[in-house]
Amino acid sequence: MNGGLLLEIPKKGDGEVGLKLMNKISSLFSSGDVNISCPKKYKELLITNLDLASSHQEINNTLRTICGDNESFILGPVRPNARGTATVWCKCDETAAFKLISKQSALIGWSTARFLPLENRPIQCFKCWNFGHVRNNCTSEIDMIDWCYKCGNQGHPS
Repeated sequence: MNGGLLLEIPKKGDGEVGLKLMNKISSLFSSGDVNISCPKKYKELLITNLDLASSHQEINNTLRTICGDNESFILGPVRPNARGTATVWCKCDETAAFKLISKQSALIGWSTARFLPLENRPIQCFKCWNFGHVRNNCTSEIDMIDWCYKCGNQGHPS
């Protein structure tokens, strides 16, 4: 459709084979006309029972110690809850997520944090706001692209 090419490597592991292939292909097409990337599958986690004084750097250092220094984590804000502890939303690749889930808990700062997997979010159409399809496959006559998600009024997208 758009001239893109997706290469899948059936070998499981930490992605080193994919990175080597990406670097080799990048060296062949060094002119910049070709966009080469190495996509990964990501998983979302909820890190609970954190101390309120926990910082992103402290959480990130602990996660890197458990999963390896080459992993990257996207962390949400540290949110306090009613029990006097805090939670953080975390997004990382599947291999790191499975390491954290299998470990179940770890000492972060002064508290033992727990790792809880979140369910995958369903796909949602940005045209009609219904679930199960995307805009390219939308057959709805309703066009809600310039409507606000928060208040439902037209004219100012959120």
